[in-house]
Amino acid sequence: KEIIDSVAVPVSAAAAKKAIALTVDTSRLTRQMIWADKLNVQKILLNLLTNAVRYTPEGGHVDFSVKNISASDGLDTVIAVRDDGIGMSEEFQTQMFEPFAQEYRMGYESKGTGLGLSIVKQLVDLMGGTVEVHSIPGKGTEFLVRLHFESVEPSGADGKGADREKDLPALRGRRALLCEDNALNSEIACAMLR
Repeated sequence: KEIIDSVAVPVSAAAAKKAIALTVDTSRLTRQMIWADKLNVQKILLNLLTNAVRYTPEGGHVDFSVKNISASDGLDTVIAVRDDGIGMSEEFQTQMFEPFAQEYRMGYESKGTGLGLSIVKQLVDLMGGTVEVHSIPGKGTEFLVRLHFESVEPSGADGKGADREKDLPALRGRRALLCEDNALNSEIACAMLR
């Protein structure tokens, strides 16, 4: 929920500027702590939502929902972003995940770099998830992303953080190469790794 809120709040401001009704549905989201790369999940959500707002005309609608499906070793999370925007042609959908791919549409020229969907696809693949799209020109687009997260138990008096000690034996005796051209960043990274 914390990750979703961190993305939905700024996107809702952009939607409001275009009089787009943005709905966020987390009613089927299990309140659980998960093991996840917060930054990468935020990038996935932000790219999908900003594209939905960007390619939906004024007065349109964007629906964002997240739900959990229990799995044997954690949670499968299904993220849906639907809009009633300009949509994409079937031809473009075959190349939409390629870097810098953009479909020319009258009134939407040069609205982005063409990297957003490529980033989404790469991150979802790296996380072992899936992404699918359903789109009809002039009717809108729906992206469905499915990711698997391991459930963790909160530890500590404040209930924050996960018990990571169980993973440390696998790291003992290993070596890491840190490449950093900024001395201060190098010191900080070394301290964090230690």
